[in-house]
Amino acid sequence: MTHTRAQGRRILLVNLDVPFPRAVYRQLWMLRDNDIVVTSCAIEKEFLGYVCEILGLDENTVSLMVHDTLLTEEELASPELAQAIRNELAPGDRPEECALEPCMLTEGVSRLARALGIPLGTMLRFGSEYGSDLLNRKSHFRQLAVGAGMPVPEGSIVHDADALACALRDSLPATGTVIVKRDNDRGGRGNAAVTTKAVDCVAGTFVTYRAAGELHLQAKALWEELTDSVNTALVVEEYHDHEVSFYQEFLIHDDGRFTFVDSGTADRRRQGEPPAMEWVGLHLPARLPGNELVEATLHCSRLVELCARIGYRGYINVDGIVTPDGRMFFNEVNARLGGGLSLHLIGRALLGDGFASRHHLMSLRDVPPRDFALLLETLADSGIGFSPDRKEGVVVVGYDPSRQRTVECLLLAADPDATKRLERELRTAIGQKG
Repeated sequence: MTHTRAQGRRILLVNLDVPFPRAVYRQLWMLRDNDIVVTSCAIEKEFLGYVCEILGLDENTVSLMVHDTLLTEEELASPELAQAIRNELAPGDRPEECALEPCMLTEGVSRLARALGIPLGTMLRFGSEYGSDLLNRKSHFRQLAVGAGMPVPEGSIVHDADALACALRDSLPATGTVIVKRDNDRGGRGNAAVTTKAVDCVAGTFVTYRAAGELHLQAKALWEELTDSVNTALVVEEYHDHEVSFYQEFLIHDDGRFTFVDSGTADRRRQGEPPAMEWVGLHLPARLPGNELVEATLHCSRLVELCARIGYRGYINVDGIVTPDGRMFFNEVNARLGGGLSLHLIGRALLGDGFASRHHLMSLRDVPPRDFALLLETLADSGIGFSPDRKEGVVVVGYDPSRQRTVECLLLAADPDATKRLERELRTAIGQKG
């Protein structure tokens, strides 16, 4: 996703809102030759070299610039950051000819572009008017999705505790569970469940509450817990059990045309103590029957076309579910560089364009923390590191150098059975049960 047409270098801006190294490392798979990478997290040289080797890049052409704090809106607008980026440019580089590619388009990104003298095309002008807020907020998604004719769970957008109490009262009878979403959050970090059922945890939420007799008191407590100066509205939806959770990724080009990129399904397994359904990884392409895949693509295309018409340019993915009785609902749009895109780019680099018709990819986000060099050695010794000759093997997508969080790996093979075999071999090689 290049937001500005330019002949100069590309500035890859890793402006994530989380301080987790694994998330930052995952974005390095967006790299191209001659990139300047701006991040708030130090990148181990060994991993950068590994990424460049896998992608076929010249590591010597890549510049890393580590900012000392998270790249917040305030930091993006600071003169110091713009000057630091200018200092990274070679003598022959001209800032105004560079392309700025952020992980998330924000108003601060557009201000940084102005400070660097980068012309504001459609995308950056859209960002300068806080346009991305139209796409990355849960309330706006419902409004756009309904306008595009997409099926969404029954529910409502609420702006105070009294309205929340009414929404809970109206929505609980349908399935016995509702999900309450913070307006501006991602990855389920801002989702709470309220249920009449005897369950400890609802998938896709960070906390589950039993429905109280006094719903207005529970609504008041929830409102105080989930709202703040950024999140002034909540979305309440009927919660549906689902057999499949999927996404589709598209790229909206500079001229407003869009193309399909890839699709995937979430891999959730019962793990932990007490056991609960946890997100383990993704399968690419999406494991959907043909009729459901066509239905999903038609719905997603309508929303993506709408997003293109209002001015968004770049990568965009749409999330949905299929219930046990075959109903399809959509629940989110993400106008940013997502984790599934990183997996797609690895697959394309190693297996070629159109790999999804010939191969199956499976990511694992629950590999126990391990020293990176030792993990690569283990993959090599066990013969399961990616082999260009066999077009099969394991790639390390990201990790936490402090070993406080799990490693993410990508398994590439000819079909789902082969990736499951690779998973067994990987877990055996590292001494993990599963």
